[in-house]
Amino acid sequence: MTHGYPSLDLDPFSDELLDQPYAYCRRLRDAGPVFRLASYDVLGLARFDDVRMALKDWRAFSSAAGPAFNETLNASLQGGVIRLDPPEHEGARTAMVQRLRLGRLKEFTPVADQLADEMVTAFVQRKTFDAVTDLARPFIVTFTGRILGIPQEVADLAVQASMAGFDALGPMNQRGIEALPVVGEFFAVMAKLVKDDMTPGSIAWEILDARERGETPDSETLQLLFQYLGPAFETTINAIGNILWLLARHPAQWQLLLRQPELIPSAINESLRLESPLQIWSRVAREDVAVGSAEIPAGTRVAMFLGAANRDERHYPDPEAFDVRRNPADHLAFGNGIHACVGAPLARLEIGSILNALSGKVADIKLAGDPVRRLNNTSRGFASLPVVIE
Repeated sequence: MTHGYPSLDLDPFSDELLDQPYAYCRRLRDAGPVFRLASYDVLGLARFDDVRMALKDWRAFSSAAGPAFNETLNASLQGGVIRLDPPEHEGARTAMVQRLRLGRLKEFTPVADQLADEMVTAFVQRKTFDAVTDLARPFIVTFTGRILGIPQEVADLAVQASMAGFDALGPMNQRGIEALPVVGEFFAVMAKLVKDDMTPGSIAWEILDARERGETPDSETLQLLFQYLGPAFETTINAIGNILWLLARHPAQWQLLLRQPELIPSAINESLRLESPLQIWSRVAREDVAVGSAEIPAGTRVAMFLGAANRDERHYPDPEAFDVRRNPADHLAFGNGIHACVGAPLARLEIGSILNALSGKVADIKLAGDPVRRLNNTSRGFASLPVVIE
């Protein structure tokens, strides 16, 4: 085993690499199974098998120290499921899974389908619209607000806090510094919420009802609300924008979906693989861990490059191609193992509702102008995506 890792002098959180990440992602994969990021003195993994292994092995790669590349945010996440390893993790995750169980998702599906159909019908008349600001963001805010049962003003604030939260997961660069007050403000708003603020019987109502009945302490209640409201907006808005961008740039793939709508779940997986809404995550090695011929020492923070791993030619043939028939169901966009994203089924439902509505009314999707990337320390998406439909 060796500790002589290749050292890469690049900053994955720089504007340049956030905007155009995939050339350097190949460089990360080619560097070896383990490499050192000199800018942040952390070790990194970017190959599919290695990243998947690390995500699954919670005993070796612990979440207890938090996933962020700065200690300020990690400290604020103390007590949340995102910072728990078993056995404490099971109880917290079970509470989340039960509220997003399959039966409940089936109840949500007609709500999502109706909302998506109404929005797409309006856009058919207009023909030109922004797939992010006019469709993805309003759809997610409205739908998620309804199923969680939160007031509209809280849902609107949650969008900004969700974006800021993923910026705050990175280092304390300018984006991270500006994000922390937004996250803090959102925590303060959530701390003041009571059951009567929520729609009776909704997910948020149930969480606050449990607090009133003494089943959940205040600190756990706040963390549980944040786990729902934080990730629920940013990544799914990005995922919808990303897949519509891919379909607009690959018209033959859209025509294939129109002929074979049963491929929509496969197309969702392929877009999540190729343009992962979450690009990077981290954990801390609990013990010395062998990865290939290298050894990661205990106590080391390890960056896991999800976006790079999902384009690994060692795992996926022709990984740069967008092929809706591929169905890479094993992609790592939602993580893996016990910490895999609890909201993944809900995100698939939301993206599917949009694609189903479009496939029933739209023959062609094209870009109507230059997309605008919204740079974020850990997530990847668009600020604006003008499209024209026929």
